[in-house]
Amino acid sequence: MDRVLAVTDPRGGVTTYTYTDRGDVETQTNAEGYTISYEYDEHIL
Repeated sequence: MDRVLAVTDPRGGVTTYTYTDRGDVETQTNAEGYTISYEYDEHIL
């Protein structure tokens, strides 16, 4: 499965992504080092 691992913005800042085994985004870390974590309910499609 192809997944976006990193995106570079026009100023050179990099946002990185990690994924769960199911392919859902698990974390997103922006160029400033702030991380957003995502959680998924296994019962929701």
